[in-house]
Amino acid sequence: MKRTFLNLLITAILISTVHFSAQAGSMGDYAISEETYTRAFDNRFQGEETLGWGEELSTAWSRLGAANACGIQYDKKVALAKLNQMNNVGDIAHEMNGIYSNELLAKKFNGFCTDARKTDIKAFIANFLE
Repeated sequence: MKRTFLNLLITAILISTVHFSAQAGSMGDYAISEETYTRAFDNRFQGEETLGWGEELSTAWSRLGAANACGIQYDKKVALAKLNQMNNVGDIAHEMNGIYSNELLAKKFNGFCTDARKTDIKAFIANFLE
């Protein structure tokens, strides 16, 4: 039992230090660059940029996270209900894995909240929360 736990622990540590992306400059990078994130955001997260969550959900998470970063208000309860309709993983998963992680990335990059992005975010939220 101890050996199995130790093997799992070592494997987890090794996995956490591995560069997950086969391609540099991807959303799978451990440290996502500004260029990578803004490209994925502006193109509404496609293919591997979704990290397996799907384009629609990844785009919703990114817009809600960016709204938080850019000071754009929205009804959190309604947004979480919509997200759970898309993928019922629960509020905490949507908040932490999706919205909050995107908020942190948007806040990390100076100048992220451009007028064009704010307009896009507001339009997305208005349509998403209908």
